Amino acid sequence: MSVWQGDGTGSPASITGFAKIFNDASVTNLNTISFTYASLATASNAIILLNTIEAGISNDIRGYDDVAIFCGIDVFTKIKQGLVASNYFNISYLNGVENYELTLPGSNIKLYGVNGLNGTYDLYVGRTSHFVFGTDLLNEEERFEIFYAKEADEVRFVAEFKAGVQIAFPDQCARFMMT
Repeated sequence: MSVWQGDGTGSPASITGFAKIFNDASVTNLNTISFTYASLATASNAIILLNTIEAGISNDIRGYDDVAIFCGIDVFTKIKQGLVASNYFNISYLNGVENYELTLPGSNIKLYGVNGLNGTYDLYVGRTSHFVFGTDLLNEEERFEIFYAKEADEVRFVAEFKAGVQIAFPDQCARFMMT
């Protein structure tokens, strides 16, 4: 959840998530038609949403094989249902839908449903190689240990480290914020 919606506050402090980074970077909002989550209930609106997002993708990244749209699993499910209702029968469990992943019909753009965006109704667009997750595991304040606890007769694992996310090129990213 923090990877997407973390705001960098709290005790202990959470990481600053991708959504806040997108907001702070003033990334382009592709919602030019006042689209709402409720309007996804009709099949044609799911297609209009995907077409609007695809048309708004930066020309700098268009054509790369790792262009992706991230949304909550709730939005993903509505979009999938809309495509099926529109007779897009290429939506198949053989192509990753069971993992909340599908390729937009007629393109190489992937749509991913992620738990971290559930309830936000926002979609984030960019190259997967530009979404970076990093840790300090090779230095600084880290602890990574696997040991046998004889008193409890169990193997234990302890990991303590700092983590963070960043977007490599915010000017090549966009988001679709539903109203």
